Amino acid sequence: MNIKSTPKKALPQETSSSQQRKNFIAVNEGFDCGFCKKKVTPAKGGYRNHCHFCLYSLHVDENIPGDRLSRCHGLMRPVRLEAGSRKGYLGYDILHECQRCGKHIKNLLSEEDAWEAINFDRPSRKKKKIVSTQHEIAQQ
Repeated sequence: MNIKSTPKKALPQETSSSQQRKNFIAVNEGFDCGFCKKKVTPAKGGYRNHCHFCLYSLHVDENIPGDRLSRCHGLMRPVRLEAGSRKGYLGYDILHECQRCGKHIKNLLSEEDAWEAINFDRPSRKKKKIVSTQHEIAQQ
């Protein structure tokens, strides 16, 4: 009796959370801002994920920067500057809040960013504290 063995079909591999990519995916594209409608060019020597005119962003990344997996696509309002980033301009990040789902995401601050667009005080290396918008200060 001649029995042929049938090849086993490969099962799709499930990706556990420990196997998911965790590092930054480099994406540096120009875009039209969803808030101020200005044309935003790609960053020179870095990556841009928010409008440098009004500092708004779009909720396109889900798990890691650059993955473009979010289904939300809500506008992300710049809420405040936070000290502590070693890579952000002068050591600061912008905290963005999604206006659709409420998710908070930190983004590196760039030297090109227009501080006056949302009334941020220009940060200083000597002041390592949270710098709020004038709107937040007025509400406190």
